[in-house]
Amino acid sequence: MTRLRAKATTEHQRFEAAVRAQDLREALRHSELLEKTITELTEREPGQAFHRFQLAGVQYNRATVLDALGRGDEAVAAAQSAVRTYAAFDPASGDPAAVARQLREMRTDGVAPETLIRHAADAAARLARLLAKYESDVDQIATRPAKAKAQPPRRRPAARPRPAGKPNTSPELKANQRALERLERQVSRDPTGVAWNANQPLLARLHYDAAALHYNIGNGPQAVEAARTAEFLYTDIDPTHGDPSRVEATVQRYRREHPGSVQEFEELIGNAANARSQLAWMLACHHGGREAAAVERLATNAVRTYEQLILVSHQYSPVDLRLVHDQVTQAYALLRR
Repeated sequence: MTRLRAKATTEHQRFEAAVRAQDLREALRHSELLEKTITELTEREPGQAFHRFQLAGVQYNRATVLDALGRGDEAVAAAQSAVRTYAAFDPASGDPAAVARQLREMRTDGVAPETLIRHAADAAARLARLLAKYESDVDQIATRPAKAKAQPPRRRPAARPRPAGKPNTSPELKANQRALERLERQVSRDPTGVAWNANQPLLARLHYDAAALHYNIGNGPQAVEAARTAEFLYTDIDPTHGDPSRVEATVQRYRREHPGSVQEFEELIGNAANARSQLAWMLACHHGGREAAAVERLATNAVRTYEQLILVSHQYSPVDLRLVHDQVTQAYALLRR
């Protein structure tokens, strides 16, 4: 067992190193080796629930890498496996209405149910995005609570002019819009507001993705509107509410109160900074000098947030700051044209 645990640790470290180096094929190879090792640990020690929890995380990460490699069917399959595995640990059983009760009942036992619920919700959100992206049915998971990590925006190609009339479309944009429509229908049917609170992170991510999809096919006004909506939704659930000066103290306080579960908390801050960076770029691209003040405010905020985040973060690094800084630099260059 000691040998297998050591191998699992080594493969996990190699996977993370490959991701940081943006070597996706190598990351996938180590992910597969890690899953094989943890599966063997699970079989040899069936009473150790932690092995199964680790396995769910490996499946989740592998879905991300497969998606980045364009291997859609495999990414969806891996995401489905992660959802099934995490579901076994979710005290709310994927029911938004049960979240508050479970948190009240389990908190007194010294358990951190937020971590279990968030992981299951995150896996459901990832599967929803992949199903939408690869034009599958998202109804089965649309009402589950969700948190989705927004990757730092990367350099985009120059926008193509949009002809007069209806906006352009694409298969990816159609899938994104179907996912949004279905999720919004589900939310509108719940008068209590629980479904809205549970699904706000997924709604934010879908709008964030929609902004890039609109931009890539030349729909400037729609890209800006989607980016505005994503920034509003993400900032609303950011525990710092977009204040870079609160990042360090907020993360450290949460880490003290919830040891071992800070990753998702950090992502709420990072997601909002990503959305501000994206909106700054969109405004600079499509409105130029008219929005110079807003661009500078959003861009400066995004960079300062990441500067503070990487000081205390367990998952963000200078690489993430550089990606956001690069996009901000592009936004400023557009304003000077």
